[in-house]
Amino acid sequence: MERNDNSLPRRKPEKEEEVKPPFITLNRIIGLLAVLLVVIVLSFMIYSFGGGLQLLVSSTTTRTDAFRDYDVVKQISKNYYAVEFRDLITSAGGMKKRYYRYDLTIETQDKNSTEDIVDTRKSVIALINGVMSTFPPEEMNTEPERNRVKTIMEQEISGKYPNVKIKGIYFTNFLYD
Repeated sequence: MERNDNSLPRRKPEKEEEVKPPFITLNRIIGLLAVLLVVIVLSFMIYSFGGGLQLLVSSTTTRTDAFRDYDVVKQISKNYYAVEFRDLITSAGGMKKRYYRYDLTIETQDKNSTEDIVDTRKSVIALINGVMSTFPPEEMNTEPERNRVKTIMEQEISGKYPNVKIKGIYFTNFLYD
């Protein structure tokens, strides 16, 4: 008996159903978390540094960053006239990136000199930081070396402001990194 192939209905081969991967896979989750972490770190860095570090101190300070944010205290008593600068920060001289953070007191001979220093404090601080930034920390280790720096500061201030009579300059706090 012959079999006629036409008599049996032909069955179409069934298509294999394609299994679509789920939209959220482990690899996508890891990728999204990595991108999120990078965005968070960059946001934190931008927030922390405020868009950039300004290392120069000029006579037009606005007290907006660590290098320009300082306190000035005028001290006047019966026979004592002084101006104390607190939290001064400047770059140190030399090839390495190092910084000084210091407090400095300028003792004057009279009340008018003290008032002049307070009135011109931005320029005075620019002069002081200019002197400090020329000396690397290795040249500030001994008392004679620091005295030489203080003498140069006094000459710079007296050169620009001849009416200011300085009795002495003292470091009341001195750190470097």
